[in-house]
Amino acid sequence: MQQLREDGGVASRALEFTILTTARTNEVVQAEWSEFDLELGIWVVPSERMKSKREHRIPLSEAAKAVLEPSKGRSNRYVFPGQKRGGHLSNNAMLKVLKRLNHDSITVHGFRSTFRDWCAECTNYPSDVAEMALAHTLRDKTEAAYRRGDLFEKRSRLMADWARYCSKPAKPARVIAIRKNTG
Repeated sequence: MQQLREDGGVASRALEFTILTTARTNEVVQAEWSEFDLELGIWVVPSERMKSKREHRIPLSEAAKAVLEPSKGRSNRYVFPGQKRGGHLSNNAMLKVLKRLNHDSITVHGFRSTFRDWCAECTNYPSDVAEMALAHTLRDKTEAAYRRGDLFEKRSRLMADWARYCSKPAKPARVIAIRKNTG
């Protein structure tokens, strides 16, 4: 994240926003200003752009809102405008950023998996909250029929914690030699 934040450009900001919101690539590159309420800190992705075909409310952490701030006014429609006038950022733009930063082995979608692992291994948030943050649907149709809430307040706290985690400076690995090299 530190390296990404130092990198300029619309695609770098889109990737940072993708990581902070755990949204899918298409949801981010096609994001329109009309979907955001920055005062309330909410992004509502319309059903037609969601994999589940259901509207998804995403709580915006302070860090996610800060990414959007410099983008205001660049385009009347798209949050992350592309090269073509009136168009949005390409689906491959964020992948190109990773390659340019010498992170060829990383995929944009892989950050969603990283988020899920972090939730499970480093937090006490229930899996339902993490799954809802990722906009995953319930496979159990009976359970899905009874779940009507979206755990928005809990997800707001989760996304704020995720943003804090993403902002921590990376610590260099401490390597301890197991045996002495005698050669």
